[in-house]
Amino acid sequence: MRKVLMIGGGIGGLAATLALRQASFEVQVFEGVSAIKIVGAGLAIWSNALKALRQIGLADAVQAVGKPAAYRVIRAKSGEILAKVQVNQISNEEGASLIHLHRGDLQTVLLKAVGESTIHFGARCVGFRQDDKGVWAQFADGREVQGDLLVGADGVHSVIRQQLFSEARLHLVGQSSWRGLAQIDYEQLVEGGAGETWGIGQRIGLIPMSHGRVYWFLTRNAPPGGGIQDTAVARKHHMQELVKGWHEPIPSMIQATEAQTIIHTELNELKPLDQWHKGRVVLLGDAAHAMTPNLGQGACQAIEDAVTLGQCLKEAEDVEASLDLYESKRVERVRRIVADSRRFGEVAHNETSSPCLLRGEPFQDIFKSIYIEPLKWIVRHDKDT
Repeated sequence: MRKVLMIGGGIGGLAATLALRQASFEVQVFEGVSAIKIVGAGLAIWSNALKALRQIGLADAVQAVGKPAAYRVIRAKSGEILAKVQVNQISNEEGASLIHLHRGDLQTVLLKAVGESTIHFGARCVGFRQDDKGVWAQFADGREVQGDLLVGADGVHSVIRQQLFSEARLHLVGQSSWRGLAQIDYEQLVEGGAGETWGIGQRIGLIPMSHGRVYWFLTRNAPPGGGIQDTAVARKHHMQELVKGWHEPIPSMIQATEAQTIIHTELNELKPLDQWHKGRVVLLGDAAHAMTPNLGQGACQAIEDAVTLGQCLKEAEDVEASLDLYESKRVERVRRIVADSRRFGEVAHNETSSPCLLRGEPFQDIFKSIYIEPLKWIVRHDKDT
């Protein structure tokens, strides 16, 4: 087994391409879009993902384009500090606990390492077929490409997952999220660096990044379709209405954001899968375990998947043994992370007994149980990953 078909050129697919190349596999990457566009907003890269990136030679490059965080501050709507967390104590041996960076900056680092000229753009995969001799990726233009292994890294709405496990279902978690970038001197406006502000059923995160940019997100309880606006201008106006009366620089942040750059999504997650592969086809990243963004582990877990898959394919003797080993290292770990991330959102957005109404030790105890302890387990767990 030497030839791998990588369906998807996102963070997980590109990281897996590098990991598999290190293991001496030939990888072809197929991406449905006609060209890579540097889109999106901010990402959190915790030290568990930095450790994995170091194994494919990219940790230093990622740290160079990101901004390290020493702590995270949680505030009430008035700006009162409810908790201050030393995130640089939530770490493994990588040292830097948490790096914030633009999704496009991480994508650029990965593209440079993979080589954009090696990616097949405009190749929209519509399915596959396989037998005991190989697997064939099928594309919208009628082409078929043969390989020894097919990796479905095609995201939350994965075509590969749907064919592989037709019973797999995404479900909405009852929250809407808006994200954007602003060019504003946040750290001069508010002492304390990165943080979140919690209201009842709603919270806002402000994350300073490199080059004077600030990534913000606003997440609130909403029924399906309840947070959708028809135009970019309406979307921004809706944001401004939601943050009236909240402490600065939250209103200024929304005002400084270009309307057309604000991204809205309804948060969903994938019902946990018991297995991630059948035959010569395997899933990776959001295709395998789409999760809510509450713990900042979506991209981190895709990177872990990528490096672990490369290790397993190198270590095991055949396809089935390699993919069984991959599942044994990843499925239960990620299942717990998906559940912990969902629990954070449920507790933080509880409207009947909202923790944002608490002060002192009661709030800090809740925050420790839903944020600090899960993250400690995530970054310090599985030292062989």
